[in-house]
Amino acid sequence: MAARRADPELHVRRRASILDAAARVFAQKGYSRARVEDIAAQAGLGKSTIYEYYDDKSALFTALFERFLGEMTDAFELGMAVPSGGSPAQTLLDYARANAALIRESVEFAPLGLEFYSASATPEARECFVADFSELYRRLREVVAACIREGCERGEFRPDVADSADGLAAAYVGAFDGLMLQTWFDERFDVVAAADALMRTLVAGMRPRADEQEAP
Repeated sequence: MAARRADPELHVRRRASILDAAARVFAQKGYSRARVEDIAAQAGLGKSTIYEYYDDKSALFTALFERFLGEMTDAFELGMAVPSGGSPAQTLLDYARANAALIRESVEFAPLGLEFYSASATPEARECFVADFSELYRRLREVVAACIREGCERGEFRPDVADSADGLAAAYVGAFDGLMLQTWFDERFDVVAAADALMRTLVAGMRPRADEQEAP
């Protein structure tokens, strides 16, 4: 009897299921208290099955971090893509609202982000995590800065704003780290309203002044 071929789609689905389970367990228990058997139970699998896909808890955590980086970058680049004929200013506002809503809806996973940040401070993981975080933030800043500069080219923002695009992009990206933390620590905090108010003020500050819009 010929041996059955492994189902590649099942392999992909199971790996994703394991990482989903790991995300919940690491978010609930933290890295130090989480066990592989906890992740297996969350995934509805045997512990031995987990080891068929990942060597140990550290490998699971690293794989989860890599997925987090990829999803974060993809979502940001997609959300910040200005539609053909669209408005860079509206794109900044729309993505801010969408991202704030996502923070609110996934607040239970905020501790997982903190676990990733914490890992970057440990000697054994610092080199990998710091380098990856650095690249992530660099890419996010580039995407926002490009949107701001496009707004300058289209006349939505003042021309001089282009010189400050990198700094403004850093503030835009950094604001969401702060919003995430406030959402996690204060259940009464309205992250969507706060993000909307912040970004409306930012966009308004970049628009041409009234005297610059007047006809000569």
